[in-house]
Amino acid sequence: MPHWEAVWLKVRGQLHAARGDDEAARKDLDAAIEIFERLESRLELARALVLRGADGDLARARELFETCGALGDLSRLSS
Repeated sequence: MPHWEAVWLKVRGQLHAARGDDEAARKDLDAAIEIFERLESRLELARALVLRGADGDLARARELFETCGALGDLSRLSS
């Protein structure tokens, strides 16, 4: 199931980042984002964008959180 594969990639990307392996983290987050975009899974896409944090990712995540009504995620992004 592609959704769960993307969730796993997102989590594994977080683990790589926590260990300081930025290259592996970026690779997994990029793959997760690609799948979430294809599936049009806006909330999980926004969460993965926040984790990746590349240019434009946070602004796009904010827009997605707003359209999803994800106020908790939006407030954490603003903090």
